[in-house]
Amino acid sequence: MADGKVLVVIGGTSGIGREIARRAAETVILSGRDTGHAQQVAAEIGGDTTGIAVDLSGPAGLAGQLSGVDRVDHLVLTGMARDQNTVGTTSPPRLPW
Repeated sequence: MADGKVLVVIGGTSGIGREIARRAAETVILSGRDTGHAQQVAAEIGGDTTGIAVDLSGPAGLAGQLSGVDRVDHLVLTGMARDQNTVGTTSPPRLPW
């Protein structure tokens, strides 16, 4: 997954998401619930890795946080909203890419 590709890992601050972000040989945007923790993990991984916080409790969370990203080649979703009762009751966000 190299060649200037952009990988977004939702839930990339721990577990399988963190390992996917760590092994990626490309630009990585990883997210978690806490900006500071996401940035710390991104710094530990190094390379062209950025850490952001994403609120997955509503459909605007992901789209809002990634609004400045020009393109996404791979999207890995390993995280989820804490309130699982909302899953399936909202429409997915419309992403520009």
